[in-house]
Amino acid sequence: VGELEADDPGAMLAISAPPARVEALIGGMTGVVVSNFNSPRQTVAAGTTAGIAHLARRCAAEQVTARRIPVSHAFHSDIVAPAAERLARELESVAFDELRGTVVSSSTGDVLDRRADLRSLLADHVRSPVRFADAVRRAAEEGPALWVEVGPGGILTSFVRDTLGADVVCLPTDVPGEDGWERVVQVCAEAFVRGFHFDIEALF
Repeated sequence: VGELEADDPGAMLAISAPPARVEALIGGMTGVVVSNFNSPRQTVAAGTTAGIAHLARRCAAEQVTARRIPVSHAFHSDIVAPAAERLARELESVAFDELRGTVVSSSTGDVLDRRADLRSLLADHVRSPVRFADAVRRAAEEGPALWVEVGPGGILTSFVRDTLGADVVCLPTDVPGEDGWERVVQVCAEAFVRGFHFDIEALF
């Protein structure tokens, strides 16, 4: 994406409102779409720089909290379609094993078939919307006892709680200002008391 040449790389706007509200705010605008269905309380829009600026003004006028996301391009929109096409070509030579276990995709919001075309799925994900809330709801149907966020920050943990309720046990592993090792140990301890069996010696 860094090599993507575009007159307007676009922008993204995180909006503290459910998707239906954001779609209503976008109504009638061209070049702006809902790019991330994160939770019932947060939705992201992506589009042209001018379009996102216009949407931000609409949000302010309606007293809806919104903030620009510091990204280089309007991801999960047609603005980055050339990058998706480039990724598809690069993935042609990559071999993927058949999926094992239950894998829920934030691209489809559903469980993937073991023989899913992962090349197309990954390439399309660049320009297609993220259906994180749908994926969380679908994963919840499997009855997980513990949710673990692997990655920087804890924003996905907040999305899981917004979607399923504040009492869901979801632990982030990488929180700014906190020791990552202690976070990992906390996850292991929580898993242990919930009956998960693993090699404790491997931690040391």
